[in-house]
Amino acid sequence: MFDTALLIVLMLAAPAILAAAMIYAMISHPKLAPEERRQLHDAIDGLYD
Repeated sequence: MFDTALLIVLMLAAPAILAAAMIYAMISHPKLAPEERRQLHDAIDGLYD
């Protein structure tokens, strides 16, 4: 009985924990300044030239 309840709780909690971690990562990720974004874009383009 307890094992089944624990399994159900874990199955319901896992997606919520994963979603919370993804939201936290998106919110806490620093925004790039326009100059930094351009430098990053140029560096990536340089890889494909």
